[in-house]
Amino acid sequence: MADFREDTQYFYCPDYKKYVKCHKGIFYNIKDGVEMQNDFYDKILIGDIYTEDITKEEYYKHMN
Repeated sequence: MADFREDTQYFYCPDYKKYVKCHKGIFYNIKDGVEMQNDFYDKILIGDIYTEDITKEEYYKHMN
């Protein structure tokens, strides 16, 4: 679940099979091993997308 007190948060979205980072309100996901900005995941903040919290290490291990 999104925590507004944190500058950077990491999520896994099982419905979309995507790893997502939120840094200061801007969302990024990993596509083909590259981090890209993607506003689609703004919906995490209002609970429209189910997420699981992950660690920074888990997120970055999926990048090339």
